[in-house]
Amino acid sequence: MAQDGGLVEPTLQLLALHGVWAWRANAGAVQTKHGNFVQLAPAGTPDILGARPSDGKMFGIECKRRTGTQRPSQEDWQAIAERNHVLYFIVRSISDARRVAQELRDG
Repeated sequence: MAQDGGLVEPTLQLLALHGVWAWRANAGAVQTKHGNFVQLAPAGTPDILGARPSDGKMFGIECKRRTGTQRPSQEDWQAIAERNHVLYFIVRSISDARRVAQELRDG
């Protein structure tokens, strides 16, 4: 099973159903067919980023298996985000995802 517990896509679907604008954020780097590397989001970036409908406030959602733990880079990203008034959630189940989607929708 993936480190995200298979929760990224269902969480994105629940967010969309609740009218919350969000997208998958890929961190790290990838190599192109020409051998070049393209830098994606910084290490530690949560699986999902978006904006709360009521006020446009940015949020991040990290999806983890029920027993999964954050890597140090994820903890660092969370700390920086929260210092900058970015909302941050950890989702470990579909019920967590539903609760977060409702909270973001209701603002």
